[in-house]
Amino acid sequence: MCHLELTEIPEGVEKLGALEFLELHDNKITEISETIFYLNNLKMLNVLGNPISEQSKDLLRRLLKKGVGVSCYNLLWTKQQSSIEKD
Repeated sequence: MCHLELTEIPEGVEKLGALEFLELHDNKITEISETIFYLNNLKMLNVLGNPISEQSKDLLRRLLKKGVGVSCYNLLWTKQQSSIEKD
């Protein structure tokens, strides 16, 4: 679901319990809902190229602590890394 000018994560995604990789890069998503935590098998969330709010970045950090790899804006977080800044 990339390059679709989405402004939010589509409704119902949280019901895809077996989902492991969620590619939402290059949209217009600003907020990440707490329902992202319903994706118990999620291994990687890519929201690069979205204007993610600071509040949602905090939520993404919580996902990282849960063991989910996250790429967001100019940050890449993985299970093995806390935070790497890219230029």
